[in-house]
Amino acid sequence: KNYYGMDFFTSGSWQQFNFFMSNLYQIGTGPVVDKAAALSMATEILFEPMVGGDFELWIDELEVYDCSSYPIP
Repeated sequence: KNYYGMDFFTSGSWQQFNFFMSNLYQIGTGPVVDKAAALSMATEILFEPMVGGDFELWIDELEVYDCSSYPIP
């Protein structure tokens, strides 16, 4: 793994989160990749638990905004 991400914590109740690109940091031990370059080529968003095992996360109305460009899947 060598991607940009951030930690967030849920309460078990519906919550609204705003994820700002400026808060992302590079996760992994690979070579440092320029954030703007890496995010300009992003084709997916991954949500994974910080600990192993099954988890349930419901997402409603995911919106990506304030992007100058984005790839078409």
